[in-house]
Amino acid sequence: MVKGGYAGDDCPKAVFPAYAGCIPEGAGASSTVGGEGPASEEAAAAGSKESQWFTDLAMHTSRAHMEIKSPMTHGVVTDWAVAEPLLKHLLRDRLLADPKEHPLMMAESAGNTTESREKLTELMFEKFDAPAFFLSKDAVLSAFATGRATALVVDCGGGTTKVSPVHDGYILKKGVVSNKLGGDALTSYLTRQLTEQRKVTIKPHYMIEKSDGEVKDISAKLNHITSSYSTWMVGDVVRDLKESFCKASDVRYDPAIFESKPPSRYELPDGNVIEVAAERYLVPELLLQPDLGDEGIKAAAFSDELKGQVGMVEMINQSIHRCDPDIRRDLYMHVVLTGGGSLFGGLSERLTNELVLKVAQQKVKVNCPTLATERRFSAWIGGSILASLGTFHQLWMSKKEYEESGAVLVDFPVSHIAAILR
Repeated sequence: MVKGGYAGDDCPKAVFPAYAGCIPEGAGASSTVGGEGPASEEAAAAGSKESQWFTDLAMHTSRAHMEIKSPMTHGVVTDWAVAEPLLKHLLRDRLLADPKEHPLMMAESAGNTTESREKLTELMFEKFDAPAFFLSKDAVLSAFATGRATALVVDCGGGTTKVSPVHDGYILKKGVVSNKLGGDALTSYLTRQLTEQRKVTIKPHYMIEKSDGEVKDISAKLNHITSSYSTWMVGDVVRDLKESFCKASDVRYDPAIFESKPPSRYELPDGNVIEVAAERYLVPELLLQPDLGDEGIKAAAFSDELKGQVGMVEMINQSIHRCDPDIRRDLYMHVVLTGGGSLFGGLSERLTNELVLKVAQQKVKVNCPTLATERRFSAWIGGSILASLGTFHQLWMSKKEYEESGAVLVDFPVSHIAAILR
């Protein structure tokens, strides 16, 4: 998700998917079904001679030849052609801000590359003409949001689950451990469980037309709908199911026990109702036990690139043991659970129990914000707090400094972040 707002606010003003719809150059004018999206008139004005981009709510309107793309690969921006229209939509359409008039602060993953950092800096100054820019690690900001300069941040995001040790405002890169099992992978797994294992047909909203209480399948009328758009819209339905009903169990998953639990009923867009029982507990369990179950479950859960991933408990243990012995006790006592993937009910309690069993000789405390918004937006909230401090101006890279030194300056922070908090 893209999250944006103003420093000093309690929560972001704009939150929307980090995806964009693209109708490639030469594909012709965008034909729509189900009404015009917010960006359709502007895109149509561009004509068919150049690629047309649709973001946010406009993607939910089906268009011929529209491909759904993401700028991110496992938490790192890799496709800048997609990132640029997302940033334009955030700043100009959602925040109604002229980037020439506002210093910009952005959060980045601990695994971000030097090339990506410099490219983003160049984009901010060259394309958006920002007066000043600062790039901060998301784990550091999440730690600040909980009032700590030292913490072990466990971030369950869309593309990755990442454990990052933060000490005195600095991220310890040698201790960063991540896997590729994020919210998107869990949604894909649940989709395959429903469609392949249980043979459920999921028709997304764009295929359905409701009038006078009657539900009609209009998929036959839709021409040139791409597989990426169909997959994304099906995933949107499954994501809602996952977020509504999935929860972490109190004990380790056992099919014999959980398949007998009372199911929950979920109504699909076409009016059909399905029941989910064991899947409610199996999906969050994969965060803790990626190698769960028999070979059939493994094959359904993961693609080849996800095999061999370790669970959150083992990641935490690995991360802490890569750090100096002097700070390990503090890290075990300040485990901070954040990210949209951490919102499964009971996950923080279960993680605490598993850690206590794993490291019986060490006191463990998992700090998890009670409010869902604080957990979802922890990095943004930390950035809002940091950027609103009067002494934060010491950290900005000004446009003049960029013109003198270039984008490489972003890799050399001018001040220790923690120092300005004292």
